Amino acid sequence: METECVVPDGDQAWEKRPLINNPVEDLEKVRWILGGTISLEGYEEVRRAVGEKGVVKVMTHLPINFWMGYRDTSGTKSVIDLYRQPDVVRQYLRLYKEAWLLPLVEACSERQVDAMWLDGTYTGYLNNRMFQDYVLPDLWTVASRAEFPVILFLSGGPCSRFMEEARDSGVECVEGLDPPPTGDVILSEVKRKIGSHVCLKGNLDTGLLETEPPQRVEWMVEECIKAAAYAGGYILSAVDQPTPRTPVENMVALVRAGRKYGKYRGRD
Repeated sequence: METECVVPDGDQAWEKRPLINNPVEDLEKVRWILGGTISLEGYEEVRRAVGEKGVVKVMTHLPINFWMGYRDTSGTKSVIDLYRQPDVVRQYLRLYKEAWLLPLVEACSERQVDAMWLDGTYTGYLNNRMFQDYVLPDLWTVASRAEFPVILFLSGGPCSRFMEEARDSGVECVEGLDPPPTGDVILSEVKRKIGSHVCLKGNLDTGLLETEPPQRVEWMVEECIKAAAYAGGYILSAVDQPTPRTPVENMVALVRAGRKYGKYRGRD
């Protein structure tokens, strides 16, 4: 199996040629890759480094995100296969869950990690039925077995339609929350629908954080805090990790604005 990545100047690597090329033929190869032993080597060193007040978070994929990420991140092939080869896709999802995800949950529970972050970057490509079929059962399973908070990252398009089901799945936090035009999440509406049950994190447009002047960044921060911080349960954050091209002045503006406006209080 081979893959090919592009490494843009000042940005993270992006996959150009996916690892899974022929789903039927590659299944046993992926089974072999995932057949190793879960190891949290280095955990104790990280725990000592962050101290008693630090947070140790383990990051991994939802099974559907593993499939879409290694089959085709554009969604062209990975989503079409959900229609044309659903039984094959389900074998990949079951393999990833049983060989990797659930053993990782067990290992994290034994180590008493503080949280697990589940990557659902491509969930915006799915329709409602696909979300119910390919995402929710695994969310319920992980949330019920984990002895730590589970954070769900929803991104990659229109995800507001999944919020209430995500709330009911047992996760403690929903992160990402792309605002228009890259997504469709209106933060005030999501706060009203699910904010009393789960923590919300994000909604600050990562692209605008890179391109807008500091004064605009301060305004965006203020709007996010006004929309979701009342009564608690909101973490100020960009939708995704800021790129290396983000001006330092904008990051400073984000932090200063967060300190200026980010004081919890009851709803005005």
